[in-house]
Amino acid sequence: MAAESKTANVKPTYDSNPFTLAFNSFMRMFNTNTVWAVVFLVFGILGALGQFVGNIADIASTPSSTYEQREQKAPFDDDYDYIDSSTSNDIRTSPKDDTSTLSVVAIILIIIGVTIAVVIFGGIIYAVGLFVSALFTYVALQSEKGKTVDFSEAWSAVAKRYWRLLGSQLLAGLKIFGWTLLFIVPGIIAAFRYALLPYVVMAAEDSEKGVKTAHDRTKALVKGRLWEVFGISTVAAVVPFVGSMLQLTGNAALYTQLDHYDKKKLEKPKIHWLNYLGAILLALLFVFVLIVGLIIFLVILANK
Repeated sequence: MAAESKTANVKPTYDSNPFTLAFNSFMRMFNTNTVWAVVFLVFGILGALGQFVGNIADIASTPSSTYEQREQKAPFDDDYDYIDSSTSNDIRTSPKDDTSTLSVVAIILIIIGVTIAVVIFGGIIYAVGLFVSALFTYVALQSEKGKTVDFSEAWSAVAKRYWRLLGSQLLAGLKIFGWTLLFIVPGIIAAFRYALLPYVVMAAEDSEKGVKTAHDRTKALVKGRLWEVFGISTVAAVVPFVGSMLQLTGNAALYTQLDHYDKKKLEKPKIHWLNYLGAILLALLFVFVLIVGLIIFLVILANK
């Protein structure tokens, strides 16, 4: 009995180092749910490659776009009849093209129709993307418990919690947008504050309802530990290709230990200094840009 009591009082290890937390959770998901991990990893790599190719394409198309813009600045257009300015105040008459006679009402209706179509299509894409993301979130959480998850279990778990998750995410988006309108920094803080919101919803019992309770629980968990959320984001940003998976599993591990320590009323350790690494790098980058800008300004000033 004494041995059992002693074991029950042992604290689980709290890992505040974002790199070890993210990479250890990464390996746990691979060990317990290999297929899910491989699928997510493939999606992440394809997404990174797609973004890279898109950036290269944008850079390559810049010169031709500039040339086209210059060509469009021709002083005359064949679609217009020009008349002598001494006989009329008008520089040119109406275009010959019949499409110019399209009524303003028709144009407005077309714009409204296109806008509605874009909103509907975007909403469908967001809803499907949220469902797929929730599948991986659930699997990552179960991996922290050492449980293997099949597709039917993950699908059922998400389906039972989906509307609560959707409402919670939409409300969080509105809050983040509102704070961003006031000032950028509060918006960034709000984004990190609700980063663990999907994990809170997916870890809760399917009988739990309410968007506000999910928000309150998320804020309570990350209170005083926002730097750890930022630390996981830093790991995801600096590690190529697998960064998105490190963020998925790292947030799952962070939520799991925060939830356990909060429920057991255990004292958390000090925040590891590597959680501040992203802020340090941003500060150094700002100083570097400031110095380069100052040097360029002084060179220009000296040449005048």
